[in-house]
Amino acid sequence: MTGAASSGVVTGPHGPGDGERRYCLKCRTLLVPGEKRCSYCGARLRPVPYRGILWLALLGGLAVLLVVGAVQLWDEAREIGAAEAEKDANPEPRPPRSTTTTEPEAPVTTTPPTTAALVSGPVRSASVSAEAFAFPSQNSCGDPTTYEPEKADDDDLTTTWRLKGDATGQTLTFALPGPTPLTEVGVVPGYVKVDPCGDANRFVQLRRLVTVTWTFDDGSKVTQQLDPNKPAMQSMPVNVTTQQVVLTIDKVTGKAPIDFTPVSEVQFVGGTNAPTTSAELTP
Repeated sequence: MTGAASSGVVTGPHGPGDGERRYCLKCRTLLVPGEKRCSYCGARLRPVPYRGILWLALLGGLAVLLVVGAVQLWDEAREIGAAEAEKDANPEPRPPRSTTTTEPEAPVTTTPPTTAALVSGPVRSASVSAEAFAFPSQNSCGDPTTYEPEKADDDDLTTTWRLKGDATGQTLTFALPGPTPLTEVGVVPGYVKVDPCGDANRFVQLRRLVTVTWTFDDGSKVTQQLDPNKPAMQSMPVNVTTQQVVLTIDKVTGKAPIDFTPVSEVQFVGGTNAPTTSAELTP
């Protein structure tokens, strides 16, 4: 087996001399301790370098890498420091501070608050309705006379709505143009008319109102006591906003020579809320 190629030895994990098995690297034959050549292939056996040498080499390489990295970091740090020093030595010029001028504020003008002032005056109904009314008749001159509900609110005391006999419980309904604030209501308690041909006084010839009740949209009511011997408008104060007023006849005088119950004229006073500034309300 002379002249055979040399070969190494492979051992267990703890290196040679630890009692572990050794193998020929060429033919993988189990070796006898102390052999210089493989008994099978005749290869010369050379021990494998101790594993610790490999670890030393590895650690040495790592140390070299660390040194190289440290040098590079040191160089970069120096470059950054030099750049900062140059920046501090030559600072960039700052832009000029902007100055703004504030214009003087314009004087504030205040408008007086608006309040609602009641524009008071007569209020005429848009329509009048009743449960019934008397048939037409003639005066002493032979002229025809009618007694529709509208005659109770036509601004004419010589016309009238009337109903035969005692009209207690009867109603007249007055529709206003819209929701209207009212401050006063009134009624003439009889028929204020003197016959143009016979000089007959219709006020004393017919029945007259004694008590009436006024009813408004919100259900509120006021009762008015009248003087049946006074042939004039008799009014009372109210404070209500309504679109409809109902007049109910509660009591009338007794049987009369001409036995009819008349309502010759009603009156509503109020108006609308007109916007007015507080300055206009100051006397």
